[in-house]
Amino acid sequence: MSATLLRELCSTHDAAKLMGRTPQHVALLCKTGRLQAVKVGKEYVILRRDVAPKPYREHNPDELAEHYRT
Repeated sequence: MSATLLRELCSTHDAAKLMGRTPQHVALLCKTGRLQAVKVGKEYVILRRDVAPKPYREHNPDELAEHYRT
């Protein structure tokens, strides 16, 4: 696996920090398909570009909800 690809991936813990949520909530989003992810063992791996940063969430909750519905 290339180093570039590894930098583009994040764990539920990393995603939670970016989103201002708990890792458990991010895992639930992954499990229910509201956040695209791949399960590797017991953990989810998420592309960083699919994680909405905290400021985006705080200012555009309707757009964030739409982002996770698609």
